Amino acid sequence: LCLGVAILLGNTAIADEISPDFKIADDGTRITVNPQAGNGTTNRAPGSLTTLFASNNGYAGNTFDIVPTVDLEITALDVNCDFVGNTAEIHVWYKAGTGVGHESNPLSWTLLGIGTGTIAGIDNPTNIDLTGNGVVFQAGQTYGIYVDLFNYASGIARLGYTNGGPNTYSNSDLSLTTYYGKATPAFVGSTFTYRAWNGTVYYET
Repeated sequence: LCLGVAILLGNTAIADEISPDFKIADDGTRITVNPQAGNGTTNRAPGSLTTLFASNNGYAGNTFDIVPTVDLEITALDVNCDFVGNTAEIHVWYKAGTGVGHESNPLSWTLLGIGTGTIAGIDNPTNIDLTGNGVVFQAGQTYGIYVDLFNYASGIARLGYTNGGPNTYSNSDLSLTTYYGKATPAFVGSTFTYRAWNGTVYYET
């Protein structure tokens, strides 16, 4: 048995292995290194793009970039949250241009919407409704997206993500590149490189 701790160096957290099956996550919790992926099911109707639902780390937020090939509006997200049955309050921010380098600057971002959902459990999709926000993401433009679990500090919810990246996922309408994990509070909390967002973007063209 190999014992270890998460050592904080500035804004960097090093998760040391404490057994072959467990690690310390970015938020200091003990998690399974190779968790069961769950079914990762989601409504894969036209107008959605899924990354993955196979977390091995987690904290309070994620950033990623999107590049639409058609004008579109984001109507909902599926997120990967722990603590099944509780409520996740998700704040979604966006900016024109890449989010890389702006993770800690709230002045760079605009609030897209706030939504809540009943947590379906780790590695399963928790749906967050964002309809009616009125923001059109224009074809050919890059946008940064910041997904923040606002009520993480309450201790009733945690956002799951996956170590590694950047990873790019795409379909005929949209490309998504994963970047960073974030601690709490939004923008002020530490940034973790690289952490792949687990989820689905739902949109209308």
